[in-house]
Amino acid sequence: MHDGLNRKKDFMKVLEFCQTMVPQLGAGAHAAKQVNPEDPDTMEAPLVATGGLTFVAGTILAKQEEYMRRIIFRVTRGKALTHFASYEQQGETEVKSTYMVVFQESGFMNERIQKICDSFQAGQRFNIPPIDQIAAQIVATRDEIINDEAVLLNSRIALKSYLRKINQLEPEKAPQHAVNTLQVYKWFIAKEKSIYNALNMMRAGQQTYIGYVWVPLYKVIELQGTLRGEFPSTDMKYVQNEFKIKEPTCFVSNEVTRVYQMITDTYGVPSYKEANPSVFNIITFPFLFGVMFGDYGHGSIIWFIGTLLVLGEPWLREHPIGKQVVPFRYFAFLMGMFSCWNGLLYNEYFAIPNDWFGTCYGISPTYRNDFLEPNLNGTETPYLLNDGGTYYRTDFDTCNYAFGIDPTWFLAENYLEFIDNVKMKTSVIIAVCHMSMGIIIKGSNAIHFSRWMVLVFEVITGFIILFGLFGWMDVLIFSKWFYVMNPDSDNLNMQDKINLCPSVITVMIDNFLKLPSGMNPGPYWFYHQNEASAIMIVCAVICMPLMLCVKPIAYSTCLKVDEHVPIQNEFNEDE
Repeated sequence: MHDGLNRKKDFMKVLEFCQTMVPQLGAGAHAAKQVNPEDPDTMEAPLVATGGLTFVAGTILAKQEEYMRRIIFRVTRGKALTHFASYEQQGETEVKSTYMVVFQESGFMNERIQKICDSFQAGQRFNIPPIDQIAAQIVATRDEIINDEAVLLNSRIALKSYLRKINQLEPEKAPQHAVNTLQVYKWFIAKEKSIYNALNMMRAGQQTYIGYVWVPLYKVIELQGTLRGEFPSTDMKYVQNEFKIKEPTCFVSNEVTRVYQMITDTYGVPSYKEANPSVFNIITFPFLFGVMFGDYGHGSIIWFIGTLLVLGEPWLREHPIGKQVVPFRYFAFLMGMFSCWNGLLYNEYFAIPNDWFGTCYGISPTYRNDFLEPNLNGTETPYLLNDGGTYYRTDFDTCNYAFGIDPTWFLAENYLEFIDNVKMKTSVIIAVCHMSMGIIIKGSNAIHFSRWMVLVFEVITGFIILFGLFGWMDVLIFSKWFYVMNPDSDNLNMQDKINLCPSVITVMIDNFLKLPSGMNPGPYWFYHQNEASAIMIVCAVICMPLMLCVKPIAYSTCLKVDEHVPIQNEFNEDE
């Protein structure tokens, strides 16, 4: 009824707009008439007399005015005029506009314009009466609107009174002290539905219902006490899982582990008695976030918010919005803490370095090359800064920055190359450790459930592939870090070590591409590096088909799928 009333109000606006616009159209408009598309006789008859005008009117959203104007102009090739007037309808959020399209009838012009107007789904096209009848139609429509508003108001009053009567509410009482009978009925219906839903999952006897339920061990005594108190005739017995029905998983979580359990369940719920990776995620997830968000300026903001949430937990629980934030307080606290830790390692405070422990480099504001001894070719190679200055090592043998990255690196021309190299290698090391922990958890599950095929052809082969490729890359990274190189030395052997030392990526690529021909020619970061690389690559390549093919072939040819056997025996109702 409310929609019909709004439709009549829109029709009223269109009639008033047409009445206002008709005198402005000139003498040709007085001979115009409107075609009713539902009446085939009027579609076949001529619209107006020769030289007359016709128009189409309705409502659309105000934001669609320009689009409608352009599409009508293009379809009619500029032979139609479009007029708009915006208005706001009470009870509606969006502003509407009345439109009036005036054109000279020729061929299928009227049909095309009507189709365009009908294509605006948020609007409505109305059948306008002849021009000399618009005033009478306005009066009739206004009377209908007044009558409909009175009927709607009386209906609302009657419905409100009826609801108060069946709800047993007394108008003089405050809402918080009144008894809401309808809400009691809703609770009763929800309770009955849940009861019948549980009964439908049970087996009906003559006078009893028998059902199987999974109950955590720590809840058994509580359940027995509840049943005996509420339903004294109910009996509960322990039944062996003889039919190998898959047990559900139940994890006991607290306010620290609940968020991490939600994250784990998003990717997959561990099976019954499997190791729960959420315990490890308590540390690994915030730490990996800190690796990504390493800045102790931004991280301190998150840490501060987490600290406020932890300390203000009793106060937050008393507010509706605070109750939704409280479960994430430890989550935010740990992420902020690890962000600060990694930010100190990166030495970034809002992307600005700080010299906490004293830099190992001396800095000159102008270009200087007098602090280095000449190299073998008689030239000097100072280190350049972004602003044209130079920096130099004060003590190569004993000076090391105590914690994190030396702030002078942020002034160097090759800063991005250096810092990206460090972060990339650190990420690879952390990734291998994280993946190794996942494989170890899977191996412990395989041993616990005696899944020896999974242990051999997934866990062990997975370890060999992981450490044969990326684990060996970590070994090469550490070896290169411990490989002594002094860029300030003028020793010929040291210069050759620096110039010929390959990158870790180049070594890994050569391990594959040059395996038959002797691999990397050197220099090597430790003894028998080539031989060890060849062994790792060969073992990884051999394990790949074993990991991918053995288990699917064995499951498809040797093992049968377990099927649930229907229960044949019945409980004795007298027991």
